[in-house]
Amino acid sequence: MGARVAECEAQLARLTAARGYLAHLLSCPSEHPTDECPYLAEEIDEYLARMKRV
Repeated sequence: MGARVAECEAQLARLTAARGYLAHLLSCPSEHPTDECPYLAEEIDEYLARMKRV
């Protein structure tokens, strides 16, 4: 049961992060946020760095 709770918490964390990214995309002042936004670029770089460590 503990493993299932941990799995749900991990999924909730991923969904919360996704919601934050989507909210940012809707309000980002960059004309093309997926290409030009420094906030999203930093987030993507951090994600890729974490994936390399795994």
